[in-house]
Amino acid sequence: MPRDLTEPSFCGALISMLCTVVWISLTFFEISKYINAESQAQLIVDTSHRDDFVNVNLDVLFPYIPCDILSLDESDILGTHKSDVMGDLQKIRISSTGKELSRESMGDKNQWRGSIMDRIKKELEEKQGCQMQGSFKVYRVPGNFHISMHAYGDIKMMLSSQGHDFDFSYKINHLSFGNKQDFDYIKRQFTDLDLEHPADGVSGQPEKKKDEKSEKELSKSFKTNFYLVAVPSYFERGLSKYHVYQLISNYEVTHDE
Repeated sequence: MPRDLTEPSFCGALISMLCTVVWISLTFFEISKYINAESQAQLIVDTSHRDDFVNVNLDVLFPYIPCDILSLDESDILGTHKSDVMGDLQKIRISSTGKELSRESMGDKNQWRGSIMDRIKKELEEKQGCQMQGSFKVYRVPGNFHISMHAYGDIKMMLSSQGHDFDFSYKINHLSFGNKQDFDYIKRQFTDLDLEHPADGVSGQPEKKKDEKSEKELSKSFKTNFYLVAVPSYFERGLSKYHVYQLISNYEVTHDE
Protein backbone atom coordinates (compact mmCIF):
# COMPACT_ATOMS: atom_id res chain seq x y z
CA MET A 1 0.00 0.00 0.00
CA PRO A 2 1.40 3.43 -0.86
CA ARG A 3 3.06 5.15 2.07
CA ASP A 4 1.11 8.39 1.75
CA LEU A 5 -2.14 6.46 2.38
CA THR A 6 -1.01 4.95 5.69
CA GLU A 7 0.94 7.77 7.28
CA PRO A 8 -1.12 10.49 9.08
CA SER A 9 -0.88 14.06 7.94
CA PHE A 10 -2.19 17.42 9.11
CA CYS A 11 -4.38 17.87 6.01
CA GLY A 12 -5.88 14.42 6.39
CA ALA A 13 -6.69 15.00 10.05
CA LEU A 14 -8.28 18.36 9.22
CA ILE A 15 -10.48 16.83 6.52
CA SER A 16 -11.51 14.00 8.85
CA MET A 17 -12.47 16.48 11.57
CA LEU A 18 -14.48 18.60 9.14
CA CYS A 19 -16.33 15.52 7.86
CA THR A 20 -17.11 14.45 11.43
CA VAL A 21 -18.46 17.92 12.32
CA VAL A 22 -20.61 17.98 9.17
CA TRP A 23 -21.91 14.46 9.89
CA ILE A 24 -22.80 15.30 13.50
CA SER A 25 -24.47 18.57 12.43
CA LEU A 26 -26.57 16.87 9.76
CA THR A 27 -27.60 14.11 12.17
CA PHE A 28 -28.61 16.61 14.86
CA PHE A 29 -30.51 18.71 12.29
CA GLU A 30 -32.49 15.71 10.99
CA ILE A 31 -33.35 14.50 14.49
CA SER A 32 -34.42 17.99 15.53
CA LYS A 33 -36.57 18.34 12.41
CA TYR A 34 -38.20 14.98 13.10
CA ILE A 35 -39.00 15.85 16.74
CA ASN A 36 -40.21 19.42 16.09
CA ALA A 37 -42.84 18.87 13.40
CA GLU A 38 -43.89 21.94 11.44
CA SER A 39 -47.52 22.67 10.66
CA GLN A 40 -48.51 23.41 7.08
CA ALA A 41 -51.78 25.08 6.05
CA GLN A 42 -53.71 24.07 2.95
CA LEU A 43 -56.96 25.57 1.70
CA ILE A 44 -59.47 23.09 0.25
CA VAL A 45 -63.20 23.04 -0.52
CA ASP A 46 -65.04 20.98 2.08
CA THR A 47 -67.46 18.71 0.20
CA SER A 48 -67.90 16.12 2.95
CA HIS A 49 -71.25 15.67 4.66
CA ARG A 50 -70.29 13.12 7.26
CA ASP A 51 -71.64 15.30 10.08
CA ASP A 52 -75.27 16.39 10.10
CA PHE A 53 -74.77 18.22 13.38
CA VAL A 54 -72.22 20.64 14.77
CA ASN A 55 -71.26 20.65 18.43
CA VAL A 56 -71.41 24.13 20.04
CA ASN A 57 -69.32 24.66 23.18
CA LEU A 58 -70.60 27.50 25.34
CA ASP A 59 -69.66 29.11 28.63
CA VAL A 60 -71.43 32.41 29.36
CA LEU A 61 -72.05 34.19 32.65
CA PHE A 62 -75.14 36.28 33.54
CA PRO A 63 -74.33 37.71 36.99
CA TYR A 64 -77.76 39.29 37.64
CA ILE A 65 -80.32 37.04 35.89
CA PRO A 66 -81.69 33.85 37.54
CA CYS A 67 -81.29 30.59 35.62
CA ASP A 68 -84.99 29.75 35.82
CA ILE A 69 -86.01 32.59 33.49
CA LEU A 70 -83.25 32.09 30.89
CA SER A 71 -83.64 29.87 27.86
CA LEU A 72 -81.45 28.94 24.90
CA ASP A 73 -83.44 28.70 21.66
CA GLU A 74 -82.45 27.37 18.21
CA SER A 75 -83.85 27.96 14.73
CA ASP A 76 -82.56 27.33 11.19
CA ILE A 77 -83.51 27.49 7.50
CA LEU A 78 -84.91 23.93 7.65
CA GLY A 79 -87.74 25.24 9.82
CA THR A 80 -86.35 23.79 13.04
CA HIS A 81 -87.28 25.76 16.15
CA LYS A 82 -86.41 24.51 19.61
CA SER A 83 -87.08 26.40 22.79
CA ASP A 84 -85.21 26.09 26.11
CA VAL A 85 -82.64 23.62 24.75
CA MET A 86 -80.56 21.68 27.25
CA GLY A 87 -78.50 18.91 25.59
CA ASP A 88 -75.27 18.72 27.61
CA LEU A 89 -75.73 22.34 28.64
CA GLN A 90 -75.86 23.05 32.36
CA LYS A 91 -77.52 26.06 34.02
CA ILE A 92 -75.57 26.76 37.20
CA ARG A 93 -77.24 28.96 39.81
CA ILE A 94 -74.72 31.31 41.42
CA SER A 95 -75.00 33.63 44.42
CA SER A 96 -74.34 37.36 44.42
CA THR A 97 -70.77 36.55 45.52
CA GLY A 98 -70.19 34.12 42.62
CA LYS A 99 -70.57 30.91 44.65
CA GLU A 100 -72.26 27.92 42.97
CA LEU A 101 -75.61 27.16 44.62
CA SER A 102 -77.21 24.41 42.53
CA ARG A 103 -77.88 23.25 38.97
CA GLU A 104 -81.17 23.38 37.13
CA SER A 105 -82.78 20.00 36.53
CA MET A 106 -85.48 18.81 34.15
CA GLY A 107 -87.84 18.60 37.11
CA ASP A 108 -87.43 22.34 37.68
CA LYS A 109 -88.64 23.01 34.13
CA ASN A 110 -91.73 20.77 34.41
CA GLN A 111 -93.30 22.55 37.36
CA TRP A 112 -96.40 24.68 36.84
CA ARG A 113 -95.84 28.31 35.94
CA GLY A 114 -96.90 29.68 39.32
CA SER A 115 -94.18 27.70 41.12
CA ILE A 116 -91.58 28.79 38.58
CA MET A 117 -92.58 32.45 38.98
CA ASP A 118 -92.37 32.23 42.78
CA ARG A 119 -88.91 30.68 42.51
CA ILE A 120 -87.70 33.34 40.05
CA LYS A 121 -89.07 36.09 42.31
CA LYS A 122 -87.15 34.65 45.26
CA GLU A 123 -83.97 34.35 43.16
CA LEU A 124 -84.28 37.99 42.03
CA GLU A 125 -84.61 39.14 45.62
CA GLU A 126 -81.49 37.11 46.51
CA LYS A 127 -79.69 38.66 43.49
CA GLN A 128 -78.82 35.28 42.03
CA GLY A 129 -77.02 34.94 38.70
CA CYS A 130 -76.57 32.15 36.20
CA GLN A 131 -73.75 30.49 34.31
CA MET A 132 -74.58 28.48 31.18
CA GLN A 133 -71.84 25.96 30.58
CA GLY A 134 -71.50 22.89 28.38
CA SER A 135 -72.44 21.99 24.82
CA PHE A 136 -75.40 21.42 22.52
CA LYS A 137 -75.87 20.39 18.89
CA VAL A 138 -77.21 22.33 15.91
CA TYR A 139 -77.84 21.26 12.32
CA ARG A 140 -74.99 22.03 9.92
CA VAL A 141 -77.07 24.60 8.00
CA PRO A 142 -77.48 28.38 8.30
CA GLY A 143 -79.42 29.30 11.41
CA ASN A 144 -79.16 30.95 14.80
CA PHE A 145 -79.27 30.29 18.51
CA HIS A 146 -79.98 32.87 21.16
CA ILE A 147 -80.24 33.21 24.92
CA SER A 148 -83.23 35.18 26.10
CA MET A 149 -86.34 35.09 28.29
CA HIS A 150 -88.71 34.23 25.40
CA ALA A 151 -89.77 30.89 26.86
CA TYR A 152 -90.78 32.67 30.07
CA GLY A 153 -92.09 35.89 28.55
CA ASP A 154 -95.36 35.73 30.50
CA ILE A 155 -93.49 35.40 33.82
CA LYS A 156 -91.11 38.21 32.88
CA MET A 157 -94.05 40.49 32.08
CA MET A 158 -95.77 39.70 35.39
CA LEU A 159 -92.62 40.31 37.44
CA SER A 160 -91.81 43.53 35.54
CA SER A 161 -95.29 44.83 36.36
CA GLN A 162 -94.48 44.17 40.04
CA GLY A 163 -91.40 46.39 39.80
CA HIS A 164 -88.69 43.76 39.34
CA ASP A 165 -85.70 44.75 37.21
CA PHE A 166 -83.90 42.43 34.78
CA ASP A 167 -80.25 43.30 34.24
CA PHE A 168 -79.10 41.25 31.24
CA SER A 169 -75.37 41.92 31.71
CA TYR A 170 -73.26 39.05 30.41
CA LYS A 171 -69.73 37.86 29.77
CA ILE A 172 -68.78 35.15 27.25
CA ASN A 173 -66.03 33.02 28.72
CA HIS A 174 -65.88 30.66 25.75
CA LEU A 175 -67.63 29.91 22.44
CA SER A 176 -66.41 27.39 19.88
CA PHE A 177 -67.78 24.96 17.30
CA GLY A 178 -66.51 21.37 17.21
CA ASN A 179 -65.58 18.55 19.53
CA LYS A 180 -64.10 19.94 22.76
CA GLN A 181 -61.71 16.97 23.09
CA ASP A 182 -60.35 17.66 19.59
CA PHE A 183 -59.72 21.31 20.51
CA ASP A 184 -57.81 20.21 23.61
CA TYR A 185 -55.69 17.73 21.59
CA ILE A 186 -54.89 20.30 18.86
CA LYS A 187 -53.83 22.82 21.49
CA ARG A 188 -51.41 20.28 23.01
CA GLN A 189 -49.99 18.82 19.80
CA PHE A 190 -49.92 21.79 17.39
CA THR A 191 -48.08 24.24 19.61
CA ASP A 192 -47.01 26.49 16.72
CA LEU A 193 -50.66 27.23 15.87
CA ASP A 194 -52.93 29.62 17.70
CA LEU A 195 -56.62 28.71 17.50
CA GLU A 196 -58.50 31.93 18.12
CA HIS A 197 -62.00 32.11 19.59
CA PRO A 198 -63.08 35.67 18.71
CA ALA A 199 -66.16 35.75 20.97
CA ASP A 200 -64.21 34.83 24.12
CA GLY A 201 -64.08 37.69 26.59
CA VAL A 202 -66.89 39.71 24.97
CA SER A 203 -69.20 41.29 27.54
CA GLY A 204 -72.15 43.65 27.60
CA GLN A 205 -74.35 45.56 29.99
CA PRO A 206 -77.58 47.50 29.61
CA GLU A 207 -78.06 51.23 29.77
CA LYS A 208 -80.08 52.55 32.70
CA LYS A 209 -83.31 54.55 32.71
CA LYS A 210 -85.32 56.12 35.53
CA ASP A 211 -88.85 54.86 36.11
CA GLU A 212 -91.24 57.82 36.21
CA LYS A 213 -93.51 56.27 38.84
CA SER A 214 -91.09 54.69 41.29
CA GLU A 215 -88.07 56.90 40.55
CA LYS A 216 -86.00 53.69 40.49
CA GLU A 217 -83.23 53.09 37.98
CA LEU A 218 -84.19 50.23 35.68
CA SER A 219 -82.22 48.38 33.02
CA LYS A 220 -83.09 49.01 29.38
CA SER A 221 -83.58 45.99 27.14
CA PHE A 222 -80.71 45.38 24.72
CA LYS A 223 -79.52 42.82 22.21
CA THR A 224 -76.06 41.72 21.14
CA ASN A 225 -76.20 40.16 17.67
CA PHE A 226 -73.24 37.99 16.70
CA TYR A 227 -72.61 37.15 13.05
CA LEU A 228 -70.58 33.95 12.95
CA VAL A 229 -69.04 32.05 10.05
CA ALA A 230 -67.83 28.57 11.01
CA VAL A 231 -64.94 27.45 8.76
CA PRO A 232 -64.31 23.65 8.81
CA SER A 233 -60.68 22.94 9.74
CA TYR A 234 -58.90 19.58 9.64
CA PHE A 235 -55.73 18.78 11.55
CA GLU A 236 -53.77 15.65 10.64
CA ARG A 237 -50.95 13.94 12.50
CA GLY A 238 -49.93 10.48 11.37
CA LEU A 239 -53.08 8.46 10.78
CA SER A 240 -55.20 10.64 13.08
CA LYS A 241 -57.45 13.37 11.73
CA TYR A 242 -59.18 16.01 13.88
CA HIS A 243 -62.09 18.12 12.68
CA VAL A 244 -63.08 21.41 14.32
CA TYR A 245 -64.41 24.78 13.18
CA GLN A 246 -62.65 28.13 13.32
CA LEU A 247 -64.90 31.15 13.74
CA ILE A 248 -65.01 34.45 11.91
CA SER A 249 -67.04 36.76 14.12
CA ASN A 250 -68.55 40.23 14.19
CA TYR A 251 -71.22 41.67 16.47
CA GLU A 252 -73.36 44.72 17.14
CA VAL A 253 -75.24 45.93 20.21
CA THR A 254 -78.66 47.60 20.04
CA HIS A 255 -80.41 49.26 23.01
CA ASP A 256 -84.16 49.79 23.25
CA GLU A 257 -85.35 53.32 23.87
